[in-house]
Amino acid sequence: MKKFLIISFLFALGFNGFGQKESKLCAYPEFNGGIKEFNKFIETNLKMPNDLVKNKIDGKVYIQFDIDTTGSISNIKVVKDIGHNSSDEAIRVIKLTNGLWKPAIYMNKKVFQKNYSVPIEFKLK
Repeated sequence: MKKFLIISFLFALGFNGFGQKESKLCAYPEFNGGIKEFNKFIETNLKMPNDLVKNKIDGKVYIQFDIDTTGSISNIKVVKDIGHNSSDEAIRVIKLTNGLWKPAIYMNKKVFQKNYSVPIEFKLK
């Protein structure tokens, strides 16, 4: 199997939990340890689907989910898919992050984050 590199750099935020405005948001949700730890977690746990390798396909799968006040995730959805079982693998690895998130803070209170999005990149090397 060809070597591959998995990179997930940016979080695409879609904050609209309970109708709060971003200007009053004190802190966005964050993976425990920050984005570097999130990227390390994804790189360690994500497996390149054989169909992507066989067909020499790479690209990003965008996953959207909600983060509650305890850091648990729910309502995982695929926003953009590259096919060939990539979305199944992206969802599988995002489910592993359940409970590993710090919730958003709004006016000094933990709040529910709705529609939080992350790109998961599958790249052949």
